[in-house]
Amino acid sequence: MKQALMNIIQNAIDAAGENGSVTINYYKTGELLYIVIEDNGAGIAEDQLKKIFDLYFTTKKEGNGLGLSIAQKIVNQHNGTIIVESKIKKGTKFIIKIPTV
Repeated sequence: MKQALMNIIQNAIDAAGENGSVTINYYKTGELLYIVIEDNGAGIAEDQLKKIFDLYFTTKKEGNGLGLSIAQKIVNQHNGTIIVESKIKKGTKFIIKIPTV
């Protein structure tokens, strides 16, 4: 799980840029733990949003397209899910839901 969070957080930091911000929150509802990672970066275009978990898909010059694919696999191995919400020029939010039982 640590690796999944590191991958998502690093992407958020890269997206937010030098003057941006990244917030990390968590809460528990019933038997689910929610981890929310949000940045105020440029956002992800609709056509790219559908591909971000695809192996080797990247928009970064120095990226290899493994980070989010690995993060999704790890979360899935914990019987969890990742939801992504993004708006151009507003930022992106990753919501990880993991059962606690």
